[in-house]
Amino acid sequence: MNYDNPFPGMNPYLEQPCLWPEVHSELIALLWSSMATQMPSGYRLAIEERLEIWEVSYAEDRPRFVVPDLSISERREAQNEVALQERIPEGGIMVMTPVPTRVTYLEVRAASGQVVTVLEVLSPTNKAPGRGRMDYLSKRSAILESEINLVEIDLLRAGEPMPLATSAPDCHYRILVSRERQRPRAFLFPFMIQDAIPKFPLPLRHSDDELPVDLGTLLAQMHRMSRYNSFLDYNNPPPGPALGPKHRQWIDERLAAFRPAA
Repeated sequence: MNYDNPFPGMNPYLEQPCLWPEVHSELIALLWSSMATQMPSGYRLAIEERLEIWEVSYAEDRPRFVVPDLSISERREAQNEVALQERIPEGGIMVMTPVPTRVTYLEVRAASGQVVTVLEVLSPTNKAPGRGRMDYLSKRSAILESEINLVEIDLLRAGEPMPLATSAPDCHYRILVSRERQRPRAFLFPFMIQDAIPKFPLPLRHSDDELPVDLGTLLAQMHRMSRYNSFLDYNNPPPGPALGPKHRQWIDERLAAFRPAA
């Protein structure tokens, strides 16, 4: 079987909420392993984690999906992506269900232990209304008001993008690089589903060269290592939001070689 990523950049089928915690953790681990050895003298790269609250709501006739806490070393079998299913009793009512989810991110630290840069890969909780988004926005604001650089990677089409002071171009995905010495100015790397993921700089202290990051190559490597093509259902459209006719046609053409013969 061909385990290569069928897409030149982000594979939209990886955006499934039940799969995303695994994708997120693996991508953070690959970013760490790729960048840690390239850090200049006087820096170290650390994986940090926090709990985010996902307030799950669901329609009356749909199952409830609960994603368990994950660590980087944990893997779920393809057929066991759903950790828990509950049917709503007939005639019952629905409530918002808080689900704590462990999320990892990266910190670049100076030898003194001071945090220099934070790198975040956004999760569905960050882009959906509720406590998870509010908590993340609070942390984000604290970083933007500090002397810490921020890199924010958004590989999810669904949900509300992170707020910016100026309008952003229409795009499916984006990477934000905010250098503390240049605020409020920041740099946005927008890209579409048919685009390669742009390389971006990881800012350090003013006197040190920035570290180039090739996220697209890392995602392609992760795609092969994790063998996503062995269980992703390419016969159906990718998870929402729905794409327009031109993008759907383009996806059909990209996936022709990855779909079983009729």
